[in-house]
Amino acid sequence: MKANKVKWVIAGGVLCVLLLLLSVWYAATFNGGRLVEPMDFSTYTFQIRDLPMLCSTAFGFFGFFYEGKLSNTFMDERFRENAVRA
Repeated sequence: MKANKVKWVIAGGVLCVLLLLLSVWYAATFNGGRLVEPMDFSTYTFQIRDLPMLCSTAFGFFGFFYEGKLSNTFMDERFRENAVRA
């Protein structure tokens, strides 16, 4: 991996962590701790104020997915076919 690409991956990871911390702070300060503190999801109703936390949770999930792809943890079918051919 080239040095420039590594810098972009690290910068993206740092940005992801900062956005997650910012959304947790927002949820704890202005949203009464919804989605941060333990809550009963059987009575959960969506509110617009929940949107920053939901977005950062989804961006974090996909960040783990791409991290797994980059570290070759998640091997797809094409990777396995090429490995068999080699």
